[in-house]
Amino acid sequence: MSDDPPHELHLQVPCKFRAIAAVIHAIFAIPMGLIVTFYLWMLFVGSSEMSSNTNQVLTIVFYFIFVSLPIMAIWPIISWVMWLATRAIHPFVDLAGRDVLNYTLGNLISTLGLTILLVVVSRSLYMVPYFHEVSFGILNFVVAAFVMNSIVSGLFALRGDRYQSILIHPFVRAK
Repeated sequence: MSDDPPHELHLQVPCKFRAIAAVIHAIFAIPMGLIVTFYLWMLFVGSSEMSSNTNQVLTIVFYFIFVSLPIMAIWPIISWVMWLATRAIHPFVDLAGRDVLNYTLGNLISTLGLTILLVVVSRSLYMVPYFHEVSFGILNFVVAAFVMNSIVSGLFALRGDRYQSILIHPFVRAK
């Protein structure tokens, strides 16, 4: 059974339901985008304001462990509750909620997996120059990919279409 809704659904989704679906996608993109923006700010602007590279790395590590990971861990719960609250509105809104839930679960699993891998590798490569900056760059690249996917999905939702990326695993499938 396909995850796509019937073709007629694409053509006849009322504007208010397309807008709700786009907002659901945007709600995921906002906090994840802020995480990436903070990292880029620390990397480019914050480095000139900090006295040493060690302070910059410690600030990024602190932010990632105590802010970013908790947000990424809580966000699937928020998207699940949001999906449960909005899925009865319209089938198109239900699909958007499922997609956002899949994005958040994929983001959490990939980020946690990469974090564990980088912590293990970090212990053996601690003395490699710029290893931590590159590691956090890779993590933020993954988060940025999910943000871009969510933005593109929101734009497709405004048009009345559903964007499905092959990079997102369908943890929650359509009926």
